[in-house]
Amino acid sequence: MALDGLIVPIPTLFADDGGLDTGRNAKFARNLSDAKVDHLFLLGSLGEFPSVDDDERTRLVDVVVESATGKTDVWVGVGAPSTRRAVAYAEEAEAAGAAAVVAVPPYYLHPSLPAVASYYRTIRAAVTVPLLAYNIPSLVGYPLPADRVHALAADGTLAGVKDT
Repeated sequence: MALDGLIVPIPTLFADDGGLDTGRNAKFARNLSDAKVDHLFLLGSLGEFPSVDDDERTRLVDVVVESATGKTDVWVGVGAPSTRRAVAYAEEAEAAGAAAVVAVPPYYLHPSLPAVASYYRTIRAAVTVPLLAYNIPSLVGYPLPADRVHALAADGTLAGVKDT
């Protein structure tokens, strides 16, 4: 899979009652696909991923992947405070048809750099799709050092990084 082209972070659309609106999410994904967007980035850049319940997350990933048309594929944010949860999200995204997974480092607690590397290596071992790190220190609470990202890319753990 090519990690190039137009990558669009997409919002998660909710109904008036606060629940997930699968119809609106499907339509939004289809419209972007029809506009020839290369990749849809779901559950990431717009920050709503910690607010989506696990059952909503499953439905959302399924509906967006199913709604992507043509050559458009879906990249899914799978970052979590724990490795176990991030791995589960990554496996679920891959099973649903995600073309790549993108993970912020563990947030809330500030793990050691070896623990962060272990987090990414464990996610990488769980899926076959490309894994990208998502460096967003203002929201995670710490940066991913460039030398750590380069080392994880050199050993095949990371296919790239989204740096904010």
